[in-house]
Amino acid sequence: RIMNSSGILALFVFTHLLVHAYGIAGYSNVNDTSLTLSNSIVLLGVILPIHFPNENGDAKCGKVRGSNLQRAEAIAFAVNKINSDPNLLPAGTKLGFVVRDSCLMVNTALDRTLDFITGSTPVGNASYRVSGIIGETQSTISINMASLLRLFRIPQVSPYSTASGLSDKTLYEYFLRTPPPDSYQSAALVDLVEYFNWNYIITINSGDTYGRDGINQFNKILNSRNRTMRCIATNKEIPFPSYTTQSDYDKAAAAFVEPMVINASAVVLFGHTIYAKGLLDALKRQNITRRLFWVGSDSWAVGLDEIYPMLLGNQISVAPTTIPSVEFDRYFESLHVSNHTSNPWFAEYWQDTFNCSLSNVTNDPRKPCDLANQRISSKSGYVQESFIPFTIDAVMAFAYAIRKLQMNNCNGSGLCSAILSTGDSQSRNYIPGELLKPYLFNATFPGQSGGNFSFNKNGDPSIVSYTVRNLQIQNGSFRYVSVGTWSNANPSSPLRFIQPVVWNNYQGSILSQCSDPCQAGQYRFYSSDCCWKCVDCSGGKDFSNGSSTTCSTCEESFAPNQFRNGCIPIVPTFYHSATPAAIVILTITCIGILATICVIIIFIVHFTNKIIKATGRELTVFLLVGMIVCYIVPFLFVIRPSAAICGIRWVGVGLGFATCFSAILIRTIRIHRIFNRPLSTKQPLFVGSISQSVFILILVGVQVLIMIVWMVVERPGVKYVYTATTGEVLCNQSPYSSFTVIVGYNCVLLSATMYFAFRTRNVPKNFNETKFINLTVYSLAMIWVVLLPTYFGTAGLGNLFWTTSLLLTIVLSASVVLGAIFMPRLVYLFRNVYGDMKSPETTVAPVEMLRKGNVGKSHHFGTDSCAAANRCVSQPLENGVHEHEKMLCDSSTQTETEQMDSH
Repeated sequence: RIMNSSGILALFVFTHLLVHAYGIAGYSNVNDTSLTLSNSIVLLGVILPIHFPNENGDAKCGKVRGSNLQRAEAIAFAVNKINSDPNLLPAGTKLGFVVRDSCLMVNTALDRTLDFITGSTPVGNASYRVSGIIGETQSTISINMASLLRLFRIPQVSPYSTASGLSDKTLYEYFLRTPPPDSYQSAALVDLVEYFNWNYIITINSGDTYGRDGINQFNKILNSRNRTMRCIATNKEIPFPSYTTQSDYDKAAAAFVEPMVINASAVVLFGHTIYAKGLLDALKRQNITRRLFWVGSDSWAVGLDEIYPMLLGNQISVAPTTIPSVEFDRYFESLHVSNHTSNPWFAEYWQDTFNCSLSNVTNDPRKPCDLANQRISSKSGYVQESFIPFTIDAVMAFAYAIRKLQMNNCNGSGLCSAILSTGDSQSRNYIPGELLKPYLFNATFPGQSGGNFSFNKNGDPSIVSYTVRNLQIQNGSFRYVSVGTWSNANPSSPLRFIQPVVWNNYQGSILSQCSDPCQAGQYRFYSSDCCWKCVDCSGGKDFSNGSSTTCSTCEESFAPNQFRNGCIPIVPTFYHSATPAAIVILTITCIGILATICVIIIFIVHFTNKIIKATGRELTVFLLVGMIVCYIVPFLFVIRPSAAICGIRWVGVGLGFATCFSAILIRTIRIHRIFNRPLSTKQPLFVGSISQSVFILILVGVQVLIMIVWMVVERPGVKYVYTATTGEVLCNQSPYSSFTVIVGYNCVLLSATMYFAFRTRNVPKNFNETKFINLTVYSLAMIWVVLLPTYFGTAGLGNLFWTTSLLLTIVLSASVVLGAIFMPRLVYLFRNVYGDMKSPETTVAPVEMLRKGNVGKSHHFGTDSCAAANRCVSQPLENGVHEHEKMLCDSSTQTETEQMDSH
């Protein structure tokens, strides 16, 4: 792309030959008397295809292009606006412009570019070298210009060229543009194809850089998303306009009726208006009348009016979002051929617009122009060209860059030597491109289409937005209707529709496919790259959405849905409260909780009663707490498992049992130490309530330490177990190891309690609490002997069985403690408080009987002996037997008023 010096010289010579042969027409503002030909003018070169190329293919120009004449006038409008704004450029500094016509030909555009580079641009009485260039419209021409301008470090801003390759700054270092690059447009076109679910499409592109790069980007993005869903039926490239013949269009049109293409109804055309017109003409010549749905790129989204009837309204396209300039409309509509002579092509435009003649040629078939009544307006067919805002932004970019450059280097006071390069004797000074370029890239200013405009590091606009337009027939005429938007500011869902797309005389879904879509539960068996037949999925876990090439199998935690086009998560179950076994257990648990609460309330109400005091209140509190914990544990097993719940469950099991068993064990040991000791008048050590409480806390603390170690070794968590269609969420701890570790220690406590309960079975008959302790301990042992093997035997059968076994063990154990220890106490309390309690014989057995183990058996609760001891405080002790009962009562009540002195 880089020319050597000999190539440049040859191009320069060729340019001047063309100038001599055809002359160079130009549109400039520096000839105006309002501007002084001085170094205060910053000249911009503009290259536009004001005319179409000659249909004969020679180097001469054809008809004038109204859209590009509007763009030339937009340059003049923007420059005049900037020069009239004293706050934009420093005083004395003006922008100048010179427009040259390329006639949409590469060589001609390069000739004009070289004129600007060499400073051979005659303007008035002087020659200027440009500080920057605006143009061209065609990406192919802009690429050639950018390669040349890079050598001479002259910035180029194009308001029209959108080829993605121009973003490569290693090749086009001095190129910038105000419209978005085609890479975004290609993504927008793919989104449109996907939105309408077209999976078999025809693609047509122009043979220039714009069309070739655009369609390549389209195919790349399309293939990266889902190759099996979107297929290209055929792709045809039409050569560059300078070399296109009618046969090229006919070949492209013939592909529409090929056997493998006939079912494709969606056509993506990435090219200019001239290609769309030529292709539609070829389709008409070959009488190809089947319904087609066109997706157009921005370059022909608003093309020639005569192609609209040929499209039949079935077209949707994208174009960069712009807001028409109302000020420019007023400016352009104010122009009149009688007084606008600075534009050498305006008269030609006027004649084409009004189909009249300004000449006095007698053989001109057109009528003479009525200058008195003819005005440019919407009635004359004027519509602002869609890229006019980008054209104005291009000029504004230069103005704001020059302003910032002056402020940083000249203190904002006009053009100074620090930013000017001295011209030779033939041309005036200019701003070197290497100075101006960074200020262009960093320029930020209010854009014509709303918001602030800025360039990114590639010289492209930072914010990209497209308008989705649908060609509709309204009131008998064709017009474009904005139906949606596409923006890179919303990467997750860039395409948004604001109203429905309307196709001419067509209702329902638009299909463009080689084969009929497969049903859910079927997969596609491809007979060719883009055509298939449908085959049913046979596996029970298999599914297919109808667009895949094989059946997929649901993962372990998923199952096919009812349509078999996807998988749905299997909702894991757990041991919840609706399970029949859980209902029974929770019912017993609730009854146990209510009974325990009643016991607590009664004990609180009668807290100072001597019967309550005699039971050992502190130890009773431990028992009640342990029972409450045991009753709460079943509720933890019907909650959905989590790491915390799994840990708390086993903590509750361990603490509940440990608290109850420790309290019973300490109570039993205390009785054993009092009654099964040598006769003595001294009270045994550590039988007081505080000592007993400390012992219980120590035993419970051992259980806590075991649980801490267990949680460190086997960290609580959850796991999911799935079958074919069901699943369970369980705690990840092994039911064997967890139960063994947590409950093993409690088995030791229960065994020790059984031992001491057996040792205290023969206490005096007046103290019969050991009978109820023995009943409790032996009942617990029977429960554990029956249910624990059941637990271990059912652990392998599933969560339901072993959880039920465990919860039954817990609930029955707590209920036994409640019924065997607390119910007799309540009966005795109510008899003592609300009825006439006739105490049995309170006479103490002789010591000989105590030693021989022949103490009589009593059926009354042990607090009878405490009452008897209280009644006999003043009586002398016989053989020390009464002293045993007294010590037991003293250690239970711990109240000073009921302390009994030794006698």
